[in-house]
Amino acid sequence: MFCEKCGAQVENDSKFCLNCGTPVTPQAAPAAAAPAGPSALAKFFSNKKNVTITAIAAAVVVVAIVVICIIAGLPTPIYLDEYMVIEYSGLDGMGHAYMDGDGEKLQEALLEHMSEEDMEVMMTRLAKKGMNFELGKTEELSNGDKIPLILEVDNDIAKEYGIVFKLKNETVTVSGLRESTPLDLFADLVITYEGFAPNAYVRIESTSTNEFIQNYVSYGISGSYHVEEGSTFTVEAYFSESAAIEQGYLIKESSKTYTATNVPVPVELDLFADLEITYTGCEPYAKVTVTSKSDNEFIKDYVSYYVSNGKNLSEGDTFTVSASYSSYTAEQYGYIINSDTKEYTATNLPEPVELNVFDHVEVIFTGIAENGRATYKVTTDDAFVKNYVRFQFNKSSGLAEGETIALMYTVSSYVDPLEYGYTLPDVTSKNYTVPALGQKLTDFTQFSSEEQTRLLDYILSEAEGYLTKEGAAASGMSLYNTGYSAGNQLSYATSLSNLKVQSVIVGQRGSWITTDYLVFVVTVDVAGHPNLPATNGSATGHFYFYLSSPIVKADGTLENDLEGSLYRANYCYKSYEDLCEFYLNDVNNQVVYNPNT
Repeated sequence: MFCEKCGAQVENDSKFCLNCGTPVTPQAAPAAAAPAGPSALAKFFSNKKNVTITAIAAAVVVVAIVVICIIAGLPTPIYLDEYMVIEYSGLDGMGHAYMDGDGEKLQEALLEHMSEEDMEVMMTRLAKKGMNFELGKTEELSNGDKIPLILEVDNDIAKEYGIVFKLKNETVTVSGLRESTPLDLFADLVITYEGFAPNAYVRIESTSTNEFIQNYVSYGISGSYHVEEGSTFTVEAYFSESAAIEQGYLIKESSKTYTATNVPVPVELDLFADLEITYTGCEPYAKVTVTSKSDNEFIKDYVSYYVSNGKNLSEGDTFTVSASYSSYTAEQYGYIINSDTKEYTATNLPEPVELNVFDHVEVIFTGIAENGRATYKVTTDDAFVKNYVRFQFNKSSGLAEGETIALMYTVSSYVDPLEYGYTLPDVTSKNYTVPALGQKLTDFTQFSSEEQTRLLDYILSEAEGYLTKEGAAASGMSLYNTGYSAGNQLSYATSLSNLKVQSVIVGQRGSWITTDYLVFVVTVDVAGHPNLPATNGSATGHFYFYLSSPIVKADGTLENDLEGSLYRANYCYKSYEDLCEFYLNDVNNQVVYNPNT
């Protein structure tokens, strides 16, 4: 069916029209028409005498009725802001506004002008058309701000129910916000750039002394990589809003966009500017080497050089030097490298030098008369001489004083001396005369006084090393003391005393092998030994050392290597006293030297 007032379609079971609110009643069957007859108002106007009067009176009555109807028909205003409660919180400058409505009180006011059913119909219709009541601003408020009240409602519908929704106040004034202190989180932010455009990146550091910033604020950067001059990036400040409010800080800006300025830019680097070219050998075998003399850290640490066609050069030949490096590292150092190869022309090649190889070799004569020996020692680090020159004597042993021998050399066949810049003389040998040789020892006094002292000091130090607690424990030696058949570890002794060289015996051993040697007898007194109670822990023992094949050179010094030629013989103990005597008696032509006399 359709609404009788607005013609809108209405559901059959609806009690009112959702479009205009008119109640809907079931349609009754049409009643029979009454017989037409003159109305009272028609009879009144049929009296011509009363027409004028009646007309005038009627006009007055009509006007009065109209005025009364207009006044009586005006809708009653409902001021919505009277039913709303607005509260403020936060800091002055960053305050918040919240609005809450008193629905029950508003409903009571509406029911004074309409039935509950009409109120529901009206509110349903208003909601369908859209009804809104809100604050014009709710954030970043300061005390004294005027907030507009916004009311959006279809009052045409409300007027049908005899009311109209209005605002008593167009604005509300903010008050009661806490006092605040403005705080700029970016005031002491230092912006720096690492790397180089267009791949620089942003670093930030806050230098603020404000405790809130130090304790509650951290920063993040978006767009911080691949930065060049004019790039923009945003710094976000992260902080505890509750802590800021609690401490009374007014923070209006939590992010800030920057434009990159003064971003470092890469510079061109010439890798060959300080490259030193050096030639060795001479043509047609000259060879080039390259060395960088640059102080640049990147070149020193990250660049290496390679030479192509750098061998067997003659004057005017060309060769190429290539630089190897990491382009990524170069970029990190801020360098642009436009060329990593360079071609050179060989110029001013060295002239060959005549080499006398005998200037770089030393001939050494050792041994005794009629049995001398000759050896040589190369005295240079020159690669050609050390690696490619071979020396040989025509005779190197059984030499006699005054005899002449020859030292000869040959050069490896696969090497041309010109490769090392040398020419060689035609002479390939050199004669040497055997000088005065050494002699075998027949008397300890044949040593110089300095050598005698050196030998005795060395023997004593060796004996002490063998006989001290640490030395005995390390070597596993045992000391057998006179008067005892069982051995006792010297490492248990608490002290050693009277350590001295008792005698020096020089002679020639004549048993199964003929060996010239020097014998040293070392006497040792042991004190405080726990296993010698009968002698109050004391005993005496001795060691023998001998120097094999001693030869004294013409200057009185020992030809033999002292450390390599000294040997420790056995030590004596009671049951082998005879063996010790045999050992001493086995020396022919003994010369006994007592350093204590």
